[in-house]
Amino acid sequence: HVSQNKYKQVLASIVIQRIRRGVVAKTMYKNNLAAICVQKSWRGFSCHNNYKRNQAATLIQKSWRGYFCFADYMFTIADIVIAQAKIRCWVARRKRIFMVNNRDTNSATVLQRNFRGYAAKIKCEARAKSIISIQSCIRQALAASRYHQYQLEQHSAQLIQFRWIDYLVRKEQAEAVLLIQRMSRGSNQRRKFS
Repeated sequence: HVSQNKYKQVLASIVIQRIRRGVVAKTMYKNNLAAICVQKSWRGFSCHNNYKRNQAATLIQKSWRGYFCFADYMFTIADIVIAQAKIRCWVARRKRIFMVNNRDTNSATVLQRNFRGYAAKIKCEARAKSIISIQSCIRQALAASRYHQYQLEQHSAQLIQFRWIDYLVRKEQAEAVLLIQRMSRGSNQRRKFS
């Protein structure tokens, strides 16, 4: 009869210990889950802020490049207009001097000369337009190439971040599984020897 009471006490203590270990294990598991949730939220918040910061930097860079290209274009146009004005002025002076000195010049020669000057002017303007068009195309191609390179770098960085976060989450999960297994094996061994 005494041994049965002792046996019941031992069984009761084992049950109490098992319940206590279960409560401790659940609490540790919930704490680990809470920590993982906090870490996940923080990483998400950090990645979102980095993304916004990169978007803002891209917008600023784009605006600055656009302004710089527009200013460069306007200065080029101003230089062309000034050069044309100087050349026209010089040509007009030469014509005036020539006409003053040669009043009896054949009108056909004057007409031919004026037509050739007009044709040269048209040709010069067409060349200037072609040069501006070529510059625009080259600038667009360079900008597209830089943008493509930037996208590749962004994608690579995001992929590395995703892999690193995935690695950390898997590592934490593996550590939690090992902890649960260790506690379960310890509990089983204690049960065997009790």
